[in-house]
Amino acid sequence: MGVMWGLISVAIASLAQLEFRIRHDATAIDSASTGVYFRAGRI
Repeated sequence: MGVMWGLISVAIASLAQLEFRIRHDATAIDSASTGVYFRAGRI
């Protein structure tokens, strides 16, 4: 049971990180300056 929840949580975390990375890259590709501003604001 614990192992199953661990695997599920890891999968959800990796998916969320991947989605964030894809959105972030798309924003940076859309406009380099805007992407830099977003990056500075999020850090």
